[in-house]
Amino acid sequence: MKPVFLILSLLSAGFAAASNITERSVLNGACTGADGAPGVCIHKDACGSGAKFINNACPGTPDEVKCCTKTSCGSAGGNCRFTSQCASRNTQSGLCPGPVDFKCCLPTKTDPDPKPPTKDPGLAILAKAKEAVGVPYRFDSGSCSGPTGNPKSFDCSGLVSWAVCQVTHRSLFDENLRETYKLYCAPESKSKYKKIPFSQRRAGDAVFFGPNKCRCPGRDVHHVALMLDSGTRIWNALKRGAKVREDNFKGKHDYQNYDDGPRRHCYLGLPRAWGRLVYFAIGSCWWQTRVAKKKDKKAAEDLEAALADSASYREEVIQLTGMLRGMAGNANDPRGVELAKYIDRQVVRRGPNRSDPLSE
Repeated sequence: MKPVFLILSLLSAGFAAASNITERSVLNGACTGADGAPGVCIHKDACGSGAKFINNACPGTPDEVKCCTKTSCGSAGGNCRFTSQCASRNTQSGLCPGPVDFKCCLPTKTDPDPKPPTKDPGLAILAKAKEAVGVPYRFDSGSCSGPTGNPKSFDCSGLVSWAVCQVTHRSLFDENLRETYKLYCAPESKSKYKKIPFSQRRAGDAVFFGPNKCRCPGRDVHHVALMLDSGTRIWNALKRGAKVREDNFKGKHDYQNYDDGPRRHCYLGLPRAWGRLVYFAIGSCWWQTRVAKKKDKKAAEDLEAALADSASYREEVIQLTGMLRGMAGNANDPRGVELAKYIDRQVVRRGPNRSDPLSE
């Protein structure tokens, strides 16, 4: 026990001796003001507005040097102290008296509450449509509840309308807007979508295809897809035999004519491509628009099969494609307009076997 007693005694004696020593202050040095507030030893006249000083807190300095404190500064509830004493390291200059390192010490920086992200309905609709990957295509299929028919299927507008319904709870089916051309041609007051130039396209936008310039009224517009980016990638239910998937029209359909379309654009025109794709672009438009007038789904399926099996029809379209290749030019080339009329007159209207099974 004696060693412990001796150590404690020595510490007590040392403390008593130290307590009798008064530390000297210096001008612009630290001091402790009223209520323990951190301060600075400066001339009393320099203490300034909003600050206060006390006497006898800066020993060893002239009488006019006082301990100046300022317990409120800044808009975030700060107080003046030396930067070395500011635990938050968040200081602001120009608000406190004294030397340059005596600053307004503010509370720890906190990021403002982040604003909730602005929801882009187009991206949400695209994300929902992607959930239908692999669902087969079938003309006039789809509802607000999902794919319809046997097997469960979507067509192009059924897929988009279903995704819109799921995300926004708006039923284009009930509003008689689920058909592609009706959605595109409806006035904005009815469609509630804005037509935006093709050049401003972005992911989540609806894009519409057809054989001419998106003419309204009429049934020129026959396919709708959702943009996956600002380029040429699209998400869609393309045609019979295909499933809901990603497609890319770059290198397949070189559209010469661009136009506007609902959220956001329609870009159509005369495709310059090799025969098979031109055949589909012309043939699919023909049977879908003609059959839509008759509301005959079975006839649509039979006619599409006839188009696919008709070698003579394919050969004629391939010949027309050769003409297309020789007509490179701008969208205003009158020859392109005349060629479009020729294709419509010689191929589309007359059908694959020189007869129109659905002629009116």
